[in-house]
Amino acid sequence: MMDSGTVISINTDEKADIHKFADYIIVDDLYTVIPKMIEEIRRLKQGQVEEAAEQKGS
Repeated sequence: MMDSGTVISINTDEKADIHKFADYIIVDDLYTVIPKMIEEIRRLKQGQVEEAAEQKGS
């Protein structure tokens, strides 16, 4: 068995068994949630890249 650091459960069923094992639970449709998560991660990463470039230029 693999040891996961963090488990995020995304399921429309609030009583889904996977929620028992999750560190974070999102009750919603994964096809709605995942694109939003990807967009936010990209936005955050872009901010880090811009911040690093600003620091390097200082």
